[in-house]
Amino acid sequence: MASWTCLLFLTLFRITSGFDCTLECNKHSHGWLGQQSLLECIVKGTVPIERVTEIRWSYGTTRLIIYQDGKLTSKQGFTLAEPSWNETNMNVSMLLNKTMKADIGNYTCIVNTNRGICRNSTTLDLSAIDSSPTIGVTESLQKFSTLSCNDGGCDPDRRIDPHPESQLAYKVVPPVVVVLLIIGLLFFLKRQCNKRTHEVIPTDNQDLCNGEHQPHQV
Repeated sequence: MASWTCLLFLTLFRITSGFDCTLECNKHSHGWLGQQSLLECIVKGTVPIERVTEIRWSYGTTRLIIYQDGKLTSKQGFTLAEPSWNETNMNVSMLLNKTMKADIGNYTCIVNTNRGICRNSTTLDLSAIDSSPTIGVTESLQKFSTLSCNDGGCDPDRRIDPHPESQLAYKVVPPVVVVLLIIGLLFFLKRQCNKRTHEVIPTDNQDLCNGEHQPHQV
């Protein structure tokens, strides 16, 4: 009789202890195609939980992450969201490194703790990023122009060389060109003055180009 009472007590203890562990997950998780996606699950309990002894993340019948006997194994592309996760960390969320269309669906997480076993599930859906983002180039009086994107499809810190025609607005004319222009202008004015000296013009200021004043002829 005593053995039956002891067995019944242990059975009831295991059943009730299972209710001390609760796994809270987002019912619907949203991700972006080709980007990281987070499936968030946190272990909680009606009494303090000291450690997590086992984790099982699965997609249908496919096992994605297994933590058991102190060893963590995972399928490529799937990992625990906490990089330095240990048994005392109640955050058992899963991270998908590069989400694909095939990842859409229902995921199940089962956690075994010192207070019992708890489980929950979450559904992942995806949105696609525009493959042809709008790109705008801001011209400036510098060596480079700034590349900006508004759809998250390219790197906003990237800089590109401007079109050669856009550099005309800020190119500095070399000094030798200025000197040549001045010499050409002086040569042109000299020729004009020499041409006027050979013309017979009845005026008192006929030879102004030579800097001499001709007196009136009587």
